[in-house]
Amino acid sequence: LEAEEGNSYISDTALVSLEDAQFDLMRMNKHPQRFLHDHTCPIKALESASLFRQTDGEVYGRDKELGILMDAAARVSLHAPPPLCGTADMNSKGKHPGVLQVNDFLCEAVFLSGHSGSGKSSIIKKLVSSCNANDWFVLQMKFDRQVAPLSVLLQSLDAFFGYFVRSRREPSVQESFERISRSILTSIDNECLSQLCELLPNLRKLFLLANPQNDSVGDPLAIFTNSVGSGSNRLNYIGCSLFKAVCSGGYPVAIVLDDLQWSDAFTMGMLVDFIQNAGYSSAFSADEDCPHGGLLLLGTFRDNEVDDDGFLMQQMKSMEHSNGNINVKRLFVGELSEPEICKMISFKFCLPMRHIRELAQLVHHKTRGNPM
Repeated sequence: LEAEEGNSYISDTALVSLEDAQFDLMRMNKHPQRFLHDHTCPIKALESASLFRQTDGEVYGRDKELGILMDAAARVSLHAPPPLCGTADMNSKGKHPGVLQVNDFLCEAVFLSGHSGSGKSSIIKKLVSSCNANDWFVLQMKFDRQVAPLSVLLQSLDAFFGYFVRSRREPSVQESFERISRSILTSIDNECLSQLCELLPNLRKLFLLANPQNDSVGDPLAIFTNSVGSGSNRLNYIGCSLFKAVCSGGYPVAIVLDDLQWSDAFTMGMLVDFIQNAGYSSAFSADEDCPHGGLLLLGTFRDNEVDDDGFLMQQMKSMEHSNGNINVKRLFVGELSEPEICKMISFKFCLPMRHIRELAQLVHHKTRGNPM
């Protein structure tokens, strides 16, 4: 009210609108431990702030991107079969009500591009946290210029099967792995399975197979990486069979591909082949009780480090022109706006936004809105 009189001195931190007052009250209600304590003591104020913590779990200025990802995840979750259940829940035909048919497959692919430090990985991390809380299967791959992309892929798959090793006593985990193992065994022969168990030690533990002869196998990765033609085709088929088996486990699946600018054509080609041919795999046609549901594919890359005619863009275009239930979206993650920076700093300092607007202006000017 004083701000509207125009005759008296008004502080830069005074409330000038009902919207500001409402925003402050909402924050006090949602985060009382931050905004409803005594700030008159500098030491206590610093202790209560989160200036030196790694993260507070919030993602600022990315509501649009998060909304698109959440919507895609919701569609995949609805398309996927219901949680694994016992035979008592089956209908008269011996099937669980609502389980999708073999050829029902939905892939939602979202690729986030932007400069280094724009917050692409933070957005993905926020969504993955939600997926983990809702019993998704999540495979995470972070590519690195110093590590072969195929090694990153294998490490991710081995970590995935490690989950079953650690939780194998749980009935739902046992049933899920039975479906996955059945899919694998109906897709590849014994020789492929032996080589696969060399590449994925946790899978070998689960299958309880005898170790192959070491002198004949040598470096299992070299069998494929040093060969061309049929060797590469064989590995591509094994990889596709593995991904399809993971999708048969009875839960929605999310595959995260971080820093795709450091992947390669073979690894991306394997994933695209799997997605494009997912509904026609022998891994599912052999057993109709293996549900084939939804997949959420999330990728990030630095747009200034990817060629327009490079393998990554070509594979994305190939997915966009695919037939079937494959939806592809590209999102550009730009810099943060000044209001969003103000909101972030306000939360860090545990102060109303009107108290740090000048600081936010300076930060935006110095950083150009890049979170890093």
